[in-house]
Amino acid sequence: MVVVISLSITVSNIYLTGALGNILCKIFISGSAHTCLLNAFVVSLMAITIERYLKVVYPFWSKKKIKR
Repeated sequence: MVVVISLSITVSNIYLTGALGNILCKIFISGSAHTCLLNAFVVSLMAITIERYLKVVYPFWSKKKIKR
């Protein structure tokens, strides 16, 4: 969804002046939104992977220490 918004803002002929133009440029056109979402996705996958690893390798420890 962010890709569609970014491409539509980039392709459209919007004048990037004022506060709104500054925000659109910094977030969407520069690619900051893509980078933030990609980093959040990677961190969440890493957390799930570590949790599953602990549950498989250390089942008794994970039952005591990891909450549901």
